[in-house]
Amino acid sequence: MTSAFHNTTILLLFFASGMVSLIYEVLWLKELGLLFGNTAYASATTLAVFFAGLSAGGYFWGQRAAQTTSPLRVYAWLEFGIGLAALSYFLIRDFYYLIYEPLFSTFGDLPAVFTFVKFLLATGLLFLPSFLMGGTLPLMGQLLVRQADQLGKTASMLYAVNTLGAALGVFLAGFYLPFLLGFTNSYVSAVGLNIVIAAAAYGLSFTAPGKTVSETTPSPSVSSTARPTDLSPHLIWSIAFLSGFMTLGLEVLWTRMFAQVLHNSVYSFSTILITFLLALACGAILANVLCRLRFDPKYVLAVLLIASGILVGLSSHFFYSLTDGLRYMARKEGWDTYIQTVFTNAALIMLLPGMLMGSVFPYLLKITQGWQSSAGKLIGQLASVNTLGSILGSLGAGFVLLSYAGLWASIKLMAVGYFLLALFVGQQGERRSLLLQAVPVVCILVFVSFLDTARLPLLKLNPQRESLFEVWESKHGVVSVIKRGKDLELKVDNYYSLGGVAGREYEERQGQLPLSIHPDPQSVFFLGMGTGITAGAALDNPAVEQVVVCELIPEVVTAAEKYFAKYTNELFTDERVKIVVEDGRNYLQGISDPYDVIISDLFIPWHAGTGSLYSREHYQTALSRLKPGGMFTQWVPLFQVSRDEFLIIAKTMLAVFPQVTLWRGDFLPKEPIVGLIGHNDDRPLTLDHLGSGTDRVSQLKKTMTGLFYAGNLTKSAEQKAEFFTDVPLNTDDHPLVEYLAPITHRNQRTQETSWFALTPLVNFYDRIFTLVPPENDPYLGNFSAQETSYVYAGLSFFKAHVYKEVKEAKKAETFLKDFLARVPEEIRPSIIGGKN
Repeated sequence: MTSAFHNTTILLLFFASGMVSLIYEVLWLKELGLLFGNTAYASATTLAVFFAGLSAGGYFWGQRAAQTTSPLRVYAWLEFGIGLAALSYFLIRDFYYLIYEPLFSTFGDLPAVFTFVKFLLATGLLFLPSFLMGGTLPLMGQLLVRQADQLGKTASMLYAVNTLGAALGVFLAGFYLPFLLGFTNSYVSAVGLNIVIAAAAYGLSFTAPGKTVSETTPSPSVSSTARPTDLSPHLIWSIAFLSGFMTLGLEVLWTRMFAQVLHNSVYSFSTILITFLLALACGAILANVLCRLRFDPKYVLAVLLIASGILVGLSSHFFYSLTDGLRYMARKEGWDTYIQTVFTNAALIMLLPGMLMGSVFPYLLKITQGWQSSAGKLIGQLASVNTLGSILGSLGAGFVLLSYAGLWASIKLMAVGYFLLALFVGQQGERRSLLLQAVPVVCILVFVSFLDTARLPLLKLNPQRESLFEVWESKHGVVSVIKRGKDLELKVDNYYSLGGVAGREYEERQGQLPLSIHPDPQSVFFLGMGTGITAGAALDNPAVEQVVVCELIPEVVTAAEKYFAKYTNELFTDERVKIVVEDGRNYLQGISDPYDVIISDLFIPWHAGTGSLYSREHYQTALSRLKPGGMFTQWVPLFQVSRDEFLIIAKTMLAVFPQVTLWRGDFLPKEPIVGLIGHNDDRPLTLDHLGSGTDRVSQLKKTMTGLFYAGNLTKSAEQKAEFFTDVPLNTDDHPLVEYLAPITHRNQRTQETSWFALTPLVNFYDRIFTLVPPENDPYLGNFSAQETSYVYAGLSFFKAHVYKEVKEAKKAETFLKDFLARVPEEIRPSIIGGKN
């Protein structure tokens, strides 16, 4: 085997190793989000443990790399160990599910303590495999660095190859593997790849050009024959640490920046991360080129730091200009064009600054060639310090800078950080350069004056129609209250509306309708709060004694209480109400108290993280938290899903609940909302609790209940065969909704797909009533003929709206007449006059 072929094979294995490592990381972030909750604290805990393992592993294995006569064989055992350690995830995960409820009951009211408990569990899951991953780079460096002056060139090449593999790993895990294989099979496949890499490396460890690797001496200590530099070791360690801090801090900040103009699906996050990793890989390639040039390292490093600061500082302005003042990206484009646009714009914003930032750490390895130490030890120590900085940078940007400085000011601070490092570099040694000291100072003055990014707005507003009341920035996102005309609206991340006063009637109905069909809804749980209007509507029901509202984002609670309290029936002061800031799914999983009614808010199906709220496992938890005769309501925005996604959600509920009924949330033809209500028994509906049929208010309630009923999805075998044959379930392992809905969302813009609305929805309703006529529906077994007629009236009323929308006036008139004929004249104004 030739030396070139041998080294190329080793580099391919290291490329594959980087790919597998990031597949693990992406899957861990997703899976631990389900375990610990989709909160900023949960994701930060996961990343902190992962990077801590890498840092400790880099230092530990770097110290021992020079002591082995066969670094490649030790590397093989590390890869094998990574695979075995990764397999332990399943055991620890199952154990955590077993103890979650008692843990929650003990520590649920102590967030700091509970976060620490989660940190300990994450450590048990992630530390060992990431610790072993951290040893791969120093061992590879020990293997391949054969001459003193090769450290910078070889280590930067290894860093580039491994990071390119990492980018491919994110692409596979973020775009394809969970959707095609499911998380379990994807994870097992990654373990299998680890074993293959280990076996190949172990086999290669016995062969080398002309002699076996075991016969070669370890790579030499890097001696003073390398070109000397004025830079002190303390400054080198500081730059290694701070470059890691600022690089990962900027990754967090840029991800938040792009969140203001993207539909933030699982694909969007992956796209930004892939581009960022590619930029770092290009930076390592740039460092490899610079390592071959005979320039003074002090000047090269100073130029890299200054250029990084300039491009980081300009990135905010360039982003604002490229997006036309935070305009939604590729607003009218289909899926393929949208992804291409995101990749292109992400590259335009991040590639050059990311490349320069990414060149700093690998170039430091060239500077350390003058130190008396083995290659593996130097690489391991520097990588350890750099990774430690990455941990603190990620946490500092997400939990401190965004909350206290804000997005734009935080990016400016990162740019200033690079200029200060360059200034310190310029002041080193006897040959101090006035230019290297002056340029960073001038740059700082420029970027804190007329190029100050803190002046940029956070929101895209129409000055003729909109005005900003207040905005909150934090690790959770950008929360704002907007006045549009006479109406207030609550938004997250610029373009995601959580509701407003204009939609008050619909929001109230989402809380009122499920309670109206339960005979005695004493306890109610709301998963998601938004403006609080929906939860507040429950307080109108005289039977309600307890309302628990769970909201993920604390700033949303603050905004709702400050600006929407007068529309929420004293939700924030009523003694019956408890508002909890927590991931609703995990809170529901942790509590033991059952409820009469659980209402899941109108979540955007394509938003990252919300797919788990439509999963079988979540519905099973909800079912287990219902009292006898209890109901779980899943509101679905049909103007955000296709027929395919809706049927997946419906079939998933049918797989869990004994009975599932379908209800309209409104009569809007283009933006309909429906409620899937899962019952924990198959008892029929009764409306006796609504009062006497002679009372006008009672009659209106009963009429409205009938009008909004859209069918029973449980009782007809023909119905199941027609609608649900070959429809898969949405599970935690196969998160179909989260991966399909973003594509539908984009392709609807180009009419490649369509929302489940207008005539397709009419046809669906017709087929439901054909297969299970209301008069034969067991759920309506207690209905009188008059009450059953109201059900048909509701369908006619919806058809009238649809056919009016599609310009079929005669059909619209026919169905409106049918509606009027079935509904008592004295209550028609209450129905027709509503915003339906």
